[in-house]
Amino acid sequence: MVRIEKLHEQNVKDCLHLKVTEDQDSFVSSFTESLAKAFIYYNQVTPFVIYNGTRVVGFILIRFNPDQNNYFIWQFLIDQHDQGKGYGEKALLQTIDWIRMDPRNQEIVTTYKIGNEKAVNLFNKFGFEQFEKIEDEVNVKLSL
Repeated sequence: MVRIEKLHEQNVKDCLHLKVTEDQDSFVSSFTESLAKAFIYYNQVTPFVIYNGTRVVGFILIRFNPDQNNYFIWQFLIDQHDQGKGYGEKALLQTIDWIRMDPRNQEIVTTYKIGNEKAVNLFNKFGFEQFEKIEDEVNVKLSL
């Protein structure tokens, strides 16, 4: 069963193995870099670990933007050995449900790099719509 759980000191070590495929390295930060972002912006972000049963399969970092009343999916990665199994879809659905509980929120925003077809397919499946393209990145949003 796929579930998300907030990152804490007991599960952080279980995430250190997370890696994407070599051709995806330019699309997403490593878990270590994401952990640094979570530390630096600790009062603005919520890091989640993605589990399949008791095994860690991915990581999500979201940030609330109070000026825009939206959440930004800052990092989203599924380990290279666990891609294509539906874990990303289930984790994204749970993340959206978690975000919906915040009454301040009006939309979810994220960015992906051009060429990241897995991200394109995932976010399109959930109804995210493109609203901006800057250089090699596409910004998409889901209105709630």
